[in-house]
Amino acid sequence: MKHKYLISLTIAFVCTCQFTNAQVSMAPLLPHYDIISQPGANLGQMLDTMYAHANMSDSTEGGEIDQIASFRRIWQERVGANDFSGTNMFQQYYLALQKAIQEKITSGPCSGGGFNGAWEQAGPDSVMAQVAGYVNTIWADANDSNYMLTGSTYGSGVFKTTDGGKHWNNITDNAPIGGIIGVNNITVNPMNNHEIYVGTGGAGIIKSFDGGSTWVQEVIPTTTGTTPTAADSTVSAKVFITEDSARLYAIYGKKLYTRSITSSLWADITPPIDSLIDILNMAFVPYHLSHFFICGQSGYSA
Repeated sequence: MKHKYLISLTIAFVCTCQFTNAQVSMAPLLPHYDIISQPGANLGQMLDTMYAHANMSDSTEGGEIDQIASFRRIWQERVGANDFSGTNMFQQYYLALQKAIQEKITSGPCSGGGFNGAWEQAGPDSVMAQVAGYVNTIWADANDSNYMLTGSTYGSGVFKTTDGGKHWNNITDNAPIGGIIGVNNITVNPMNNHEIYVGTGGAGIIKSFDGGSTWVQEVIPTTTGTTPTAADSTVSAKVFITEDSARLYAIYGKKLYTRSITSSLWADITPPIDSLIDILNMAFVPYHLSHFFICGQSGYSA
């Protein structure tokens, strides 16, 4: 599991390193570390813990469930086998993984005598129980290295720093859809860094025109010529903007839409592809604003 079961960045909490007097983001221990650190840990225990912390809805090729299944296939055939030295291969793997985790922990910026540092919650404050946030997207201002935004897929929302990462604040607590927001991507107007668009994991698009102080939800009607339905407001989305700030593009569910930055009307420009294919991402060709690529779950590009 490349983002859950390795040490993974989160900014739900921040740690102030005592010996450096600098505030940095630290990752939590990976979810199945307690299992790995126990003598005699077995494959079944590790798999059970992996599945318990996995996003069970991520069944795409190469997704979390697929990665766990690959891990299981590899080790089920080898768990009882010995290597050339006569040592159990899975036990060797388990010991190597345990060592790697310990090295990752003790070599970090807050290492030295354990986690030296004072921890404080950075949000979201509107969530009664702190949600684990695995950071999956980040935006940095090309003209101001102190200004960055980052988002989490696991409900922690969008965080903002204006001092190069020393302090982070959650800026989506007051969003109209509530504080628990899964973030797919963040797009900022190149001509106005206070204009922020966020593609969410189940609430369409939210946008702010004042740097994140206030937010509104933008819902795309998925049937041309109709007003948005309740279902349209619960769609997973990604949003993009052209270099000249003239147009927005949105991957909205299984479709691709675009609109002028000054308009509220979205046009469906989904290419004629298999309806079972999910459009996952898009990228513009630099200096050619009308040229872009999209990719889908089955590797389609256009």
